[in-house]
Amino acid sequence: MAAENGKKSNSSLRNEKIAGRIITDSFVCILLIVFVIAFLMIRGAGNIKPVYLINISADLSGMVTGYVLYICCIIDVSRGADSSRYYQYLLNVVILALFTDAVAWLLNGLPDFRAANIIDNTIYYICMPVSCFFFWHYIAELLKPEEKIRAKLDKTVLAGMIICIALCIINLFAGQYFTVNAEGEYGRNALYPIHQIYGFVMIALCLWLMKLQRRKLRFYQLIAMVLYLITPFAVSVMTMMIFGLSLAYPVLMAVMLLMYCVVNVSKGREAAAASRDMQVAAAIQKRMLPDEFPAFPEHGEFEIYASMRPAKEVGGDFYDFFLVDKDHLGLVMADVSGKGVPASLLMMVAKSIIKNSMQAGASPAQCLSQINRQLLERGDIGMFITVWLAVLNIKTGEGIAANAGHEHPGLISANGEALLVEYKHSPPVAVMEDIPFTEHGFKLNKGDKLLVYTDGVTEAMNDRSELFGEERLLEVLKSCGQLDPDKLIGEVDNAIAVFTEGAEQSDDLTMLCLEYIGG
Repeated sequence: MAAENGKKSNSSLRNEKIAGRIITDSFVCILLIVFVIAFLMIRGAGNIKPVYLINISADLSGMVTGYVLYICCIIDVSRGADSSRYYQYLLNVVILALFTDAVAWLLNGLPDFRAANIIDNTIYYICMPVSCFFFWHYIAELLKPEEKIRAKLDKTVLAGMIICIALCIINLFAGQYFTVNAEGEYGRNALYPIHQIYGFVMIALCLWLMKLQRRKLRFYQLIAMVLYLITPFAVSVMTMMIFGLSLAYPVLMAVMLLMYCVVNVSKGREAAAASRDMQVAAAIQKRMLPDEFPAFPEHGEFEIYASMRPAKEVGGDFYDFFLVDKDHLGLVMADVSGKGVPASLLMMVAKSIIKNSMQAGASPAQCLSQINRQLLERGDIGMFITVWLAVLNIKTGEGIAANAGHEHPGLISANGEALLVEYKHSPPVAVMEDIPFTEHGFKLNKGDKLLVYTDGVTEAMNDRSELFGEERLLEVLKSCGQLDPDKLIGEVDNAIAVFTEGAEQSDDLTMLCLEYIGG
């Protein structure tokens, strides 16, 4: 119950943070839209040229579209989806450009607002290089060119943006791009086309990168990106020839909507395929682990139970138990470094090798040597496995165990005492060749219980970065040692849940408990 409350608390805090961000951003965007509409009503539509009204209407439509897109991006992030921060930055800049463009046409012809008109148009001009800068990073993040190429281009793009912004600021004094006369009328100057050069260069650069990395894009993604670049370019050329018409940013916002839909559809398909593959892998993994209990109802010499709760849909831990012959039981607990499908695949290979070796008569140490050799023969796999395995004589309670870098097993005696069986470990398997693995004998008396587990148990962490640890584990074993194996594992699991207080599970939780009843 405490764990559930913790999860609800963390989830509530996250939802409150997202809700707060949506409310704040919505307030700002709606305030900008209301400001434009209010100013338009105060000035009166009849006092504004029709072409200016077209611009203002297009700007308002673009701002509403941008607001919806921005909220969608925030919701995507809250759901764990990948939403590029550069796309969000780009949205913010385009919304600002739309706002300043609408205000510029509302202020045009008002002598009392001449200074505000100059500042507003300056911000509008600055939005062009900044939006190009963020779009470049969005494309580069999506296409992932070589690091050396990207590093050089990033510096060039940044330098270009800084120069453009500096020229826009110089325009306040030199007026090379535009001026606002004493009557409050905005007018372009002869050097105005120079302001567009950076944008045209960035279009060419992005097209070149898309051509270079076109194999990383699906056809419809490529079309959306090209439309993003070509359409605003064509509109910009048109507006250079027709004064009073500024539809580049409204068109740009419409293409951004198309781009968002296309990219999200693509990511949705890929995520669905990946999720389906993960579900299949998880189902295969589940079938690989024995999960029918009671496991050996015909054998009254022992009772056994095991469980695994992966941190991801597919985990790297595994356990196994099987009869080597009519008098001997094989026990395995292992942890593959890493998570996800690669760890799961290695787990399946290792599990098969171990079982086959033990049933062929190999001792625990010989079994570890065989799996170590066979895995290294496959080349550098980039992962290793910690393994605890044992062979137990179910008639006498005598056993032989070997430990390759794994956790110390817990032993609960029939009188309720609990301790960790500590001895010198061998290194994990798949680390180096010709490792000498050692083994040791042990004896279980009637009523004794053996608990083996992976490090996800002792290293379970709460939100204060505290580990569950061996001492807490021993406390649970002492207080619940008289319970049956399944209930004992359940109590350990509950204790971890209470301790972590709903913090996200960072590692697989796998446990196996055997109670020796006697032959």
